[in-house]
Amino acid sequence: MYRHVLPVNSVEDVRAQLDAEWSRTLTDGTRPELVQTAYDIDPYTPAADTPAAE
Repeated sequence: MYRHVLPVNSVEDVRAQLDAEWSRTLTDGTRPELVQTAYDIDPYTPAADTPAAE
């Protein structure tokens, strides 16, 4: 089911970690820090303000 080569005694731990990530939800109304940083970045320069290609 999973595409990882693991020692047999690690399989259940890895499966639990992967399942936890896939089923994780954010219910406190906040975004993870890196996602929020992406939202806070100023918009790119509009195409109209760039010099024309020659």
